[in-house]
Amino acid sequence: CLVWLRDAEGGGGGSGGGAGGAGASGADDVLWFSQAGKTLYQHAASGRLPPRCEIVLQGAVVLASDKPALCFASTFVKGAGHVQDYFSCKTCRFNWICEACSASCHAGHEVVPYIQAHKPSYGCCYCKKKKTCTLVKRK
Repeated sequence: CLVWLRDAEGGGGGSGGGAGGAGASGADDVLWFSQAGKTLYQHAASGRLPPRCEIVLQGAVVLASDKPALCFASTFVKGAGHVQDYFSCKTCRFNWICEACSASCHAGHEVVPYIQAHKPSYGCCYCKKKKTCTLVKRK
């Protein structure tokens, strides 16, 4: 994914782009960068985006909401300060189901809140533990 910033009212180009676009010609109003783990603000020299700045995305963009859901037991990182809502599935008759599994693995089931805003010490989800999870890749 290639991203550049340009002044929406400025002349300098940046509207077409690709690797040989305005950024390659040295225009001052265009800031080029690739996805390198920095935020847009970290790429701007002042730490702030200039007024009238236009953000142009080129390439495939995947929003977090479009990514496949993952079971909390698969994403837990010790010490990361996770806060997790857990659910109970009355249909399957077990508790401690993470939010992602409650919406995916238990869709159409009778699911009710169990514990809200819990701060777990390990990646707990009974859906995975009881081997009913459809979000965890099986070996």
